[in-house]
Amino acid sequence: MKVQQSFNERLNMLISNKSSLLCIGLDPVVEKIPSHLRYEKNPLMLFNREIVEATSDLAIAYKANLAFYESEGQNGLEALNDLETMISKDILLILDGKRGDVPHTSEKYAHAYFDQLGADAVTLSPYMGEDSVRSFMNNPEKGAFILSLTSNEGVQDFQYLQVGVDPLYLYVGKMVAKWNANNNCGLVVGARDMEGLKILRNALPDLPFLVPGVGAQGGDLKEVVKFGRNKAGTGLIVNIGRDIIYTDGGKKFAQKAKERAKSYVDEMSSLMKTTWNY
Repeated sequence: MKVQQSFNERLNMLISNKSSLLCIGLDPVVEKIPSHLRYEKNPLMLFNREIVEATSDLAIAYKANLAFYESEGQNGLEALNDLETMISKDILLILDGKRGDVPHTSEKYAHAYFDQLGADAVTLSPYMGEDSVRSFMNNPEKGAFILSLTSNEGVQDFQYLQVGVDPLYLYVGKMVAKWNANNNCGLVVGARDMEGLKILRNALPDLPFLVPGVGAQGGDLKEVVKFGRNKAGTGLIVNIGRDIIYTDGGKKFAQKAKERAKSYVDEMSSLMKTTWNY
C-alpha cells in the first residue's frame, strides 16, 4: 500500500534534493515582456514557457498570481491552464489568489485550483476563520499557505493589533499550526519585517514559510534564509519574480533569467550550508 506523502513532506524533500529555496513568480505583464512576443497569439503563454524551460532545473516552485491572468481575459486563462502541462511533476505550482470564503464557495475554489488547474498549493486569507479555508486543507497532498505577515503598506491596519498577548499575525500563525492536522499548511510571511519573521519562526518551528519580497522589493536574502528556515534547514520558499523574469528585454530573456535565477540559487545553497550563532 502506497503511503501518502503530505505536501510539507514533499516540499522539504524538494528543497533538500535541489539545494534550492527558489520559487519563481510568474506574473507576466504584456507591456513588460520582450517586444518580439507581444504580437503573438498568446504572448503570456509563450513567455511563461520559455522562462520555465530555462529555469526548471533551479526552481522548487513557480507561483502564479491569479490577477495577472484573470485581467488578460481568454489569453490569461489559457496561459493559466497551460502552467500545469509545462511544469514538471517534481516542481510545485502555487496559485496565489488569497482566497477564503463561506464553505460551499471555498469548496468550488479548491476544486477549480487543485482539480481543474492542477495547483499543488494556494494562498489563502484567514479573515473569515477556519471553515472558510478548510476545503483547501482536506487533501494532505495539497498545500495551503495562509496570510500571516505581509509586506504592503497597509500591514499596520490590522496585522500588528494585539490579540491577548500576541500581535494578530502571530495569533494567526498559532491558529494555522492547530489547523495543520494533515501536515499541509504554511504561512505567507513577507521579507520586509525581519523581526516579525524571527518571532514567527521561534514560535512555529515546523510550519513552512512562503516568503515574498526578496529581489525587486528589497528583502535581504541572507536574513530570510538565516531566520526563516526550520531546524532541518528546510521549510522555506523564497519567491522572486520581477528580478528574474524581467532581467532582460531582448530575445535572450530566458537565458538571462536562468543566469539570474542561478545566481540566487548558488547564494541560497551556500547560505543553507552556513551555521550561524543565533
